[in-house]
Amino acid sequence: MKKGLFTLRETCSNEIGKEIESLIKETDQLSLNSVKYCKKVQSKARQELNWQTYRVICARGGDYSNSKRHTDKNLNLNSKFLGAIDDKLANTWSKSMDKIRRSLNNYTVKFSIQLNVFKERWMSILYEHCGIGSKDIGSNKNDITNALQGMSLGTEKLYLDQTQRVDQQQRDLNRDFRSTNRMRDALMNAYQEASDETGPGLYDRMIDIIDDALEKTAVFNDIKDIIATGLKKLEDDLHKENENWSQSIGEELETNIKNWLSLTDKVEQDEMEGKQKLKLIVTDFKGTMQLLIDEAKVLGPKMKL
Repeated sequence: MKKGLFTLRETCSNEIGKEIESLIKETDQLSLNSVKYCKKVQSKARQELNWQTYRVICARGGDYSNSKRHTDKNLNLNSKFLGAIDDKLANTWSKSMDKIRRSLNNYTVKFSIQLNVFKERWMSILYEHCGIGSKDIGSNKNDITNALQGMSLGTEKLYLDQTQRVDQQQRDLNRDFRSTNRMRDALMNAYQEASDETGPGLYDRMIDIIDDALEKTAVFNDIKDIIATGLKKLEDDLHKENENWSQSIGEELETNIKNWLSLTDKVEQDEMEGKQKLKLIVTDFKGTMQLLIDEAKVLGPKMKL
């Protein structure tokens, strides 16, 4: 059973790892293309804004809306520059997070199925060797049912906790890398220099100053690292939680099996063939455990996103 749970856990972790790796690669590529994207923003601003407006934007740290009289988002260069990552990543990000949630759901569903299969197999062994009318069979059945039901409920709670963790991490990362303050601070010196320009050709010089700063800034690389670090932490946390949970369930099952075998031993002591039947139970159970492990190996690869 432990090996079966291990297979399910590793399948889930591998699927999540692939999605996170894909997101990180996408972010890396967007970071590399960020300067090109930002220069297109600059070119559009040059066409749509007069030099006075552009100069005021620079004087206010890249955001005209810092003026109480203006709240036009189109006049926020910092926000537009962040679109180099934000605009392109949004669609991929949502799809990948949805796949991670589905992978977690598959893991918990298959986990519960394994527990139920175990219960049915174990009960069939008890019925076969102890008899349906055995005085302790009802008590043993209740013990098994209650224990496995508790494990199933715990698995469902694990899924809810993990999906909440995914949602919260997504919100935290979005809020962090979409902060225009980071972009403003990175370009503040260039904004100030551009706003101080005077004389003929000042508009082109202002554009050139900001373009040059965009080529030199490490802000997009910093954003990429923030996203990568946050996603890797999410991957590690989910893997550790699943690892601890499957290990805990495996240990609990092992303890309960010993107790149930002990009870069966007590029942069989009062019968003529008690010792022989106990050997049969143990023998059959070993075979059953191998079947469960084999089934888990088959189930694991079928967990598709």
